[in-house]
This record gives sequence, C-alpha cells and structure tokens, in this order.
Amino acid sequence: DWSSDVCSSALGCYLGYRTFFPENHLTLYWAEEKKLKGFEEAKIKIAQILAPWTYTEGDRELEQVLVEELIRQKKKIALVESCTGGLTLQRLTRVPGASNVVWGGYTSYQVEAKETMLGVKLNSPEEGVSQYCSTQLVTQAKKLSGCDLCGAVTGYMGPSAPEKDSMGTVYLSILGNELTEKKLVVPTSDRVRAQWGASSYLLQALLQSLLEK
Repeated sequence: DWSSDVCSSALGCYLGYRTFFPENHLTLYWAEEKKLKGFEEAKIKIAQILAPWTYTEGDRELEQVLVEELIRQKKKIALVESCTGGLTLQRLTRVPGASNVVWGGYTSYQVEAKETMLGVKLNSPEEGVSQYCSTQLVTQAKKLSGCDLCGAVTGYMGPSAPEKDSMGTVYLSILGNELTEKKLVVPTSDRVRAQWGASSYLLQALLQSLLEK
C-alpha cells in the first residue's frame, strides 16, 4: 500500500492512525535522527497523497482552521442548523477571535421555526429534511445576515428515518460566491455521534468553500 511505499526506505519509519470520529488523525514516526532529510521527503509525499482529505497539520481543530481562514480573508459567517441543534455555531465560538467573523446563526428545528424565523414554507415535516429545505434556509440566512459565507444543515439523526433516506443522512447547503449542495451519510447509529459528525461535515464544507479559488 502507499504507506509502505513511503516508509520502506527507512528503518523505524511507520505511520500511526487514531480515530476521533468522524476524523482520522495520522502520525508519522521516524526513528533515524541522522536522516532527517528522508523524514521531510516522506512528510511531503504523505501530504501530497492525502491533500484531498486533510485540512491541517499539527493539532489545530477543524473549527479553529475555519475561523483563522475567515479572519485571514476578512469574511463573516452565519449558520442555520436543524439536526445539529446549534452545535456547529457553539464549536466555532469556542475559538479565540471568533467574535470578529462569526455573525451568529439560527437553530430552526421544527418546520414551524423554519417558516417563522427564516420565511421558508414547507408542506410537511418530511420536506423539512431535504436538499431543497437546506438550500432555502441558507439563501434566507445570507439575505438576512448579509454575511459573505453561510451554511445550512438538515438531516436525520435517529432513531428513525423515512424510506427514502437512511439514518444519518445529512443535507448541506453552502452559499458564498456560489451555491454548493451536498448529501452525505454519517456512518453511525449513535445520535450524539451523528450530530457531531454532521457538524464536522458542515465545517469541512464551509472551509472547502473558502479555499476554492
């Protein structure tokens, strides 16, 4: 496999993995202190291979990376959360400096709240968890907040979901200069873990939107 190819040239070089749901943290272990050039070469190769799936090196958390990028670009963000219940906004506001870029958000859980708070009219509770709903929510959030970047999430966190969707199904809509829509499935049957996973997917999608040229 690719990890063996990267580390095969040096004795004592191996990769360690640790899962912090829904992320995997990777550590490169290098025993040959006199061959640091080889370490740097291996590090570069790994970074190139994993570039499509990584957001940082070191111990920075995803929300910290997003806030720092918002500060760097001098942009403000607003969120609309349904299935995550405000968790994503809470994670962002833990980061020092967040007050400079985080406008705020809406926790619109029930269909009635979506209409009352954001003017999004839906025909049924089922329609409240859909790509259409997430896109309508993010569109209204951008209009009302005037922020540069907005994100919305709806989904099924369990214990049940309709036939058309499985439990853990999440609909993301990101609106900056352009609209991005994503349907994902959080691979867990635990409600709390599913909410954390959905929140992480939303943060990752927002970061990707900022980094796209």
